[in-house]
Amino acid sequence: SNSVPCCFVSVAPCSRHAMAQGRIVGEGREGLASSDEHRGASRGSSFAAAWGDGAAFGREGPRSALASPLVPGRPPEPLAAEPGRSRGPGPGLWEGLRTVSYRDEERRHDHLEVLQGHRGRGCMAWWHLQGWILAIGVGVATSTSGFFIEEATGRLASLRFGWCAGRPFTPRQSCPRGDWHSFVSALGVFPGCVINVALGVCFAALSGLLCYRFAPAAVGSGIPEVKTILNGFVMPEAVALRTLLVKMPGLVLSVAAGLSLGKEGPLVHVAVCWAQLLSGIFVQFQNEAKRRELFSAAAAAGVSAAFGAPLGGVLFSLEEVSSGSFPTKTLVRAFTAAAAAALFLSVLKGSEQGLTLFSVQFSMGSSSVEHVAFALLGVLGGLIGAAFNAANLRWSEFRQRPSFRRRVSGPLEVSLIAVVTLTTSWPLRLTRLLSADVVRALFQTCGQGGELHAYLGLCTDEGGYAE
Repeated sequence: SNSVPCCFVSVAPCSRHAMAQGRIVGEGREGLASSDEHRGASRGSSFAAAWGDGAAFGREGPRSALASPLVPGRPPEPLAAEPGRSRGPGPGLWEGLRTVSYRDEERRHDHLEVLQGHRGRGCMAWWHLQGWILAIGVGVATSTSGFFIEEATGRLASLRFGWCAGRPFTPRQSCPRGDWHSFVSALGVFPGCVINVALGVCFAALSGLLCYRFAPAAVGSGIPEVKTILNGFVMPEAVALRTLLVKMPGLVLSVAAGLSLGKEGPLVHVAVCWAQLLSGIFVQFQNEAKRRELFSAAAAAGVSAAFGAPLGGVLFSLEEVSSGSFPTKTLVRAFTAAAAAALFLSVLKGSEQGLTLFSVQFSMGSSSVEHVAFALLGVLGGLIGAAFNAANLRWSEFRQRPSFRRRVSGPLEVSLIAVVTLTTSWPLRLTRLLSADVVRALFQTCGQGGELHAYLGLCTDEGGYAE
């Protein structure tokens, strides 16, 4: 339609309209029609060879012998990439994955940007505004998902311990004083333990079954997959809509089951899934190189929504998941997404709960002797953490054995882990509840946590410190 600027519809009409008017420029520009470079690009037999000198945004990345050259007067063709042939820790680890040719993708984007520039300043301004709109949209969607996950987890986990009179699915910390009835006080310690373990195992088994049957790519935290994608691989299943729809309820069920995990890492995966979904709105972000810029911003938004720390989210995206160069534009866009996620999350939570995950209010000072205890506690935590990592690596190697995978399916393994975790964590009240609720109660002063402080033995019913 001549009444609607083509830059607000799609790029293909712009290309045809510009070619009809003879406004395609750049014919003979160095690099746009350089087919000799593509003939000279050889197939890499490994990821290191395919990556060349390494890059992320703005530098040369994995080369693809299948990528066609950009020819002036012809619209850019879709992405063509070659299968990854790198061998990882196991045989055929990267078989079937495609790699992204950042060089070709960025040239396609530059070609489309030239077309937009010849449609006028309005189209060019809209073209540059799209990235910031998507960054804010990803931040809002991620914070909304995080708020839903947190609320649903707290309400579902409360079913394992008891009920609030007149207010079903209300967590213990939100239930008015005197209205909470626990299974232990009503039925006894052993029946209350059985109900707690049984419901937790059911939640965990359902979470594992959802992933096993509908979206295997939704298992785990998702951060290794995000790092792999940002390193130049194409993993469509890891960021598909089906993965997002299974990841969120599966995360709610697994955390509510009482397993030793949290929502913080998976929120990064959720944010990248939202970025993949929203990138289809604008044509320029269907480009694989531009899409990975949005993924970096999404990773920052995920950490910001989990911890309420926008700067921490940007540093996480810069240092942990993104590789190669990190341009200033991507850095600012990541901060925009992280700030949008944090601000919108504060609106959803309300001003009373605050923005950060854990906040401290110091009402009394500490002595110098306590600092020595704090230092020893840090040393002990480091030693325990190192031992845990070593044991985790050995157990992961054992789980990869074909004999183990044949005998134990995914849902069965999750159920067994849930039985062991819930049974061993029941004797101590500090390990019986959700870890986030316990840590938050430990950070708060008496009188702020309500009945939860008294249940944990931290404070008296009158709000004073327990002896």
